[in-house]
Amino acid sequence: MKIEIEYLGGPEVKALELTDSEIISAVETGLHAAGSGQTCDHFKSHNQI
Repeated sequence: MKIEIEYLGGPEVKALELTDSEIISAVETGLHAAGSGQTCDHFKSHNQI
């Protein structure tokens, strides 16, 4: 399985013209995925702070 992550800068994000409800929905979806174990945070699991 290959996972690709693309980071967007300010101009790219602004060009998306997301509504507040779209942003909230995306955040809720990500939090639900994290809470149900569907995500992996490699930074926390492989790096000591």
